[in-house]
This record gives sequence, C-alpha cells and structure tokens, in this order.
Amino acid sequence: MTTQSAPQKVSVVLPALNESKRIGAVLEGLVQVLGDRPHEILLIDDCSEDETGAIASGLGARVI
Repeated sequence: MTTQSAPQKVSVVLPALNESKRIGAVLEGLVQVLGDRPHEILLIDDCSEDETGAIASGLGARVI
C-alpha cells in the first residue's frame, strides 16, 4: 500500500547587501523555478543602505 503525502515546503534563504538593482529579478526567477511547490523565501538583509529589503518584501519574501 502506497500513501502519498503532501509536498514538503521548500525554504530558500538568501543573504543580501545593497542588491536593490538585482533582487527583483532573483526573486522572480526563484518563484518561477519553484512553481506551485509550497515555499517560503527568507531574505537576510545585512543592513543594506538601499531598498533591497523593501523590494524583497514587496515581492513576498520574508525579510529579517
């Protein structure tokens, strides 16, 4: 007898420092690759002096 379980949630952890010019494309690419798979994206904002955290948050990443 085979039982199927729900797909496991994928967690992606990204460190970032002043990546406002690139973080949008990176996150959009990740979401595309992950597709319908349950996931979370956690961005570790290392005291960026630009809008890295705000952009990532706006695209659905959890920012710390």
